[in-house]
Amino acid sequence: MVQRSEPGAVSILKNLKNTALPIDICLMEKEFSIGQLLTLSPGSVLSFDLPANTPAQLVVNGTSVAEGRVVQVGENYGVQVDKVCTTES
Repeated sequence: MVQRSEPGAVSILKNLKNTALPIDICLMEKEFSIGQLLTLSPGSVLSFDLPANTPAQLVVNGTSVAEGRVVQVGENYGVQVDKVCTTES
């Protein structure tokens, strides 16, 4: 009996499932003057007023893949995903 292999795309996706990708969490944009940026040094703190439920985007390779909001998880923070972005219109 001849076994059929999986279609190429399905096989590739199965192999990629455990591949780690860096994810950027974009919380907000804030403008700083060039003078302010020039004063940055190790230990500098950039203060942002971020209330609970601040919107956040999860970005992979420059593409937004999900939207959510900042939540507190114990003493840490996380992002609760509200919407997964698709390429469909």
